[in-house]
Amino acid sequence: MIPTGTYGIAMTVANSNLTVGHRSFQQSATGSGATRTISPLFPYASGYQVWAGDCADADPAAWTGGSRGTVLASNPAATTSGSANLDAVDVVVKRSGVAVSGASIQATHAAGTGCTSGETLTTTTTTDSAGKLRLALPYGTWTIRATSGFRTATGSVTLDPVSATVPTLNVVLP
Repeated sequence: MIPTGTYGIAMTVANSNLTVGHRSFQQSATGSGATRTISPLFPYASGYQVWAGDCADADPAAWTGGSRGTVLASNPAATTSGSANLDAVDVVVKRSGVAVSGASIQATHAAGTGCTSGETLTTTTTTDSAGKLRLALPYGTWTIRATSGFRTATGSVTLDPVSATVPTLNVVLP
């Protein structure tokens, strides 16, 4: 499940010719859903690299062994297609050792990660009968909040672009 927020998941483009090297775009300014259009961009001959998220630790190149991926061409008056990866986390919600179905999940990019928007994402999809929900999020450190009725608990997970495994975060409601 790809969660959404007030502005959705931001997209960041990078080119060394930009004043700070990169620029982030929020979903509300660039379209909706999984397909996004980012424009206008100056047609630098060196193209652009792109990643999901606008926090410093969402940049795959910020991780040892991480890479931003393929450079996307940038030609005058042309459109270029590419993709930005999200990572996954399996959130499992339990109370007294029993799976909690129907729990709501909220993900907030952890403080101190260089976020410009205080990225908080939610989903209308809730945990299944096994208390599980797989979320797709930008790389970085996230605080996951699970809520069921009046009970709330949090946990933390770091999504690393170098790791090939999907982490499981167990959140235990009081």
